[in-house]
Amino acid sequence: MFRRISVPLRSVARRTYATQNVKVPVQLYGLDGTYATALFEASAKASSIANTEKSLKELSDLIARDPKTGGILTDPSLTKSDQESVIKIVTEQLKADNVFKGFLDVMASNNRMGLLPEVIRQFQVLADAYNGRVEAVVTSATKLDSSIMKRITAALEKSEFVGANQTLKVSNVVNPAIKGGLVVDIGDRTADLSVARELTKFNELLSTAI
Repeated sequence: MFRRISVPLRSVARRTYATQNVKVPVQLYGLDGTYATALFEASAKASSIANTEKSLKELSDLIARDPKTGGILTDPSLTKSDQESVIKIVTEQLKADNVFKGFLDVMASNNRMGLLPEVIRQFQVLADAYNGRVEAVVTSATKLDSSIMKRITAALEKSEFVGANQTLKVSNVVNPAIKGGLVVDIGDRTADLSVARELTKFNELLSTAI
């Protein structure tokens, strides 16, 4: 599925999938975007986008639970043989398919495993767009309870940012630095309703007055 060659990955993807009519829903940039796009195209060709998304989520969760595993996976000092062994163990644990395993092998062969966290994030952007999902991130100073999250979700679902054929995916991120209030990121829009923002505006006003 993937070949270990030194030419740019984007050109490999173009040559391999040019006849497959695979439409990438979002154009990504940077090397991490190139790898994520190539993985998306390979997964689409194999009708395994959902499987790849699941494997990436499980891999991300595994790294979060066991940072040592993440450190080993992305360690550039490992020999190719050792890295292949680690990838084999991890993909077997995740019950990942050949598309996913082959992709990790290519990243390891090109010494690009350090890009893995960003590739995972970028692939999620593609998968969300492909499935008509709109992501909203609600940042608060403390964790929001389920009733508040339900009210926020209901309000966002009725907003102009979520189309008729789209589904909303809402997550809560805790950042004590905002001091209070909320910061809502949905798509490429941000609504900053935080106390920190108001304090900044107040300080700017005082500076101007002085």
